[in-house]
Amino acid sequence: LAESAAASTARVAATGCGVGLSVGSGFFVSAEHLVTNAHVVAGSSTTTVHLSGRDLESAVVAYDASSDLALLHVPGAGAPALELASNVPGRGTAAAALGFPGGGELTVTSAAVTATYDILGPNIYGEGTHSPSVVELRGVIRRGNSGGPLVVERGVVGAVVFGASRASAEVGYAIGADEARESIGPFIGSTAAVDTGACL
Repeated sequence: LAESAAASTARVAATGCGVGLSVGSGFFVSAEHLVTNAHVVAGSSTTTVHLSGRDLESAVVAYDASSDLALLHVPGAGAPALELASNVPGRGTAAAALGFPGGGELTVTSAAVTATYDILGPNIYGEGTHSPSVVELRGVIRRGNSGGPLVVERGVVGAVVFGASRASAEVGYAIGADEARESIGPFIGSTAAVDTGACL
């Protein structure tokens, strides 16, 4: 599973908010469009994508604080595209989470889906109510994994990793690919930069 997504997974660095660098992960869904978490790029003034030894300038072209998803246009990336699954992965699905924990090297974490549900709650700023499709998984997710793909089949992403449990080091959470399709799918192909919201 992991081998099919390694060349499509990139490190994302965002600057802004007066706090230096915010680092996360992301994955390409077209040759020049990368999915990551909104909280990785929130309030950013510039974003850089590190792919296969190259640092590429990018622009946020879709930003959804409710689903915690963002889409970046990365001109010249030429990355192989991963597919967003049509349905959320079911309990027991074996998966691999790819990302750059701590902003370091690409790391693969074996994972298994333990539950899927819609959680009614606020957006990343603690405002309003939204019920995103959430996947709970058994696997060690660390800071910097945010925005990386949860691969459930060769070349297919079942969810977008967004965080770890505060109660258990072996429980992580991801946003269902069905949510990603609805949230940022319509913007794949866009090149116009959008506002990245307030700082977190």
